[in-house]
Amino acid sequence: AAYTRQTNVPWGISESGYYRFDGAMNYQYRGFGVPGLGLKRGLGEDLVIAPYASILALSLDPQAVVHNLAHLTQQGMLGYAGYYEAVDYTPSTSGRK
Repeated sequence: AAYTRQTNVPWGISESGYYRFDGAMNYQYRGFGVPGLGLKRGLGEDLVIAPYASILALSLDPQAVVHNLAHLTQQGMLGYAGYYEAVDYTPSTSGRK
């Protein structure tokens, strides 16, 4: 959560689809992480938040999860069938879902 606080976005970083496409115009899917915590290089290049990653923390800090889900809802991440899989906050994609 400290990493996303620096960028003023909700927290919840994990594997998900994101705003990159293959040759057939399908969304791409990959693992994301926090720079400095993950072993993979380039983790700071994309900032993709997966709401389900917040829900996984429910048993650890219910109050923080509820607050984060409210933040996601305020940002339009709650759709007809639940929360979207991910939101891409990478500056070059302008926060597209």
